[in-house]
Formats: sequence, structure tokens, C-alpha cells
Amino acid sequence: MVGLRWRTIGVIAALLFIGTGPPVWAAIQSNFTTDAEGWTTVRSSMTHVDTGGHPGGYLVFQDTVDGLSGFAASNQYHGDLRAYNRGTVSFDMMTLDNYTPNYPETGWVLFYDLDPTIPVSYIRDLVPTGEPSPQNVWHSFSATLNWDQMTPDAAHPAPPSEAAWLDFLADVDNVVVFLDWNVVADERAGFDSFRLTEGPSAVPEPSSWALLACNGLFVVVVGLLRRKRRA
Repeated sequence: MVGLRWRTIGVIAALLFIGTGPPVWAAIQSNFTTDAEGWTTVRSSMTHVDTGGHPGGYLVFQDTVDGLSGFAASNQYHGDLRAYNRGTVSFDMMTLDNYTPNYPETGWVLFYDLDPTIPVSYIRDLVPTGEPSPQNVWHSFSATLNWDQMTPDAAHPAPPSEAAWLDFLADVDNVVVFLDWNVVADERAGFDSFRLTEGPSAVPEPSSWALLACNGLFVVVVGLLRRKRRA
């Protein structure tokens, strides 16, 4: 009888193991499957391509001026983003011209607040200088959104603290991705799969709650079997 009880526990444990994994955190993302999904240009031009993305469709960036340029995110990335504190920002990029990547600001993701009284912006650099390379190949870049890894805009510096960062995240006006990657003024790049993923302080997705509930049930079953054994 004891062996049967522990075999029962083993079966439950095996079933839980199949579904075990890290918590699934919510995310907002843009895959550009059929169009630009509300993204707009910043001192650049934009073309949508239906196939060849990572995966599906993607956007082609073309630099049109000297200086920083890129794409501005759609409205879904505006407003209260505090759930993404300590989360991640990521995107895919490929160069499309025969130049050498040499622009240090490539891959800057700029979060900013347009409040005229206290304009503040933070930068997260995702792409190392010299990347992405080689050309015509998709490269994935990702970085965490911890306050001590953000660079306050030099023109509007903010106090370097998590409290200041969270206060800023409560009302983000826009997110801009800088995509120029060479000092020339006409280079092109593919851009795809932009994503913000919530941090561990946020509420997990429903699938994670189900996993937690199953783990709780396992503990209860083990406790009951042990109690019956002592009786």
C-alpha cells in the first residue's frame, strides 16, 4: 500500500514536471506581419516588406539625414510601463548595404516623457558598436530594463535611482529605436520583432498561475498521503 501511494506521488510529480517551466511574463510586441502596425519614421523613410522577416513581414529603415534617425513606436508602447521595470526590450535587425557598421548609437532605444516642465528621457543601448554584421542576416538583440543600466539623456538628466526610473515609467510618451548604423546618410536596415517583456515583479500570465496551482495541489496530496500513512 505504501508503494502504491508513492507511485501515485511519482505520477503526479511526472505530470507536473512536464508542465514545469519559468513563469510566462506578459509582453507587448510588434511583428509587422502585414503593415507597420502604427510605427512611424523619425528623420528616415520606411518601407514594409511582406516576406523575409524574422518571421513574416518586416520594416525597412533608410537613413535620410546626418544624425540620429530611426522609428517611433506605436501607441501601445505609451503610458504606464512600470510593469516592464526589470523586464527586457528586444528587436531583430539586419543591415542591407555594403557598408561597415560604425555608428555607436545604433540600437539605442529611447524612452521619453514630453512633459515641458521636466522633460526626461532614458536610453538603453542594445547593439554593440560594429554590429549588426554580417549584412543581409537577421541578428537578435536584447537587454534588461534595470534602472542602473539605463542612461539618462544628457540634455535632461534624471536622478539615478529606481524610484526615479519607476516614476518616469508611469507615463512614457514615446519609445524611439535608432537604426542608423553608418556615418553615411543613405544606409538601409531591416527591423522586426520589437518586444517589451514584463519584469519579475509583474503578475505572470494565466498559464503560470495554473502551474503554481498545480504545484500547490502536489504539496497538498503529499501531505494527505503522509497523514494517512501515520494514521
